[in-house]
Amino acid sequence: MSIGNLGLYRKDGRIRGSFVYMLLCRDDNGPVYVKVGITDDLYQRMLALRSGCPVTPRYFHSFEVPSRRKAM
Repeated sequence: MSIGNLGLYRKDGRIRGSFVYMLLCRDDNGPVYVKVGITDDLYQRMLALRSGCPVTPRYFHSFEVPSRRKAM
């Protein structure tokens, strides 16, 4: 059995994992809102948050973790 058959890799060759992200939003001098979450598709989640947030996104940071379970 090859390691490729174990499902450890994505189609793009990267090892499968999840991401923990933090988004900070604020308009001018208004209150600061922070969203912390978990996602498997960071790019799509970032787009959804940006288009669905009525307050201006200011900072976005993320880091990859081996699995959703470890992210929690």
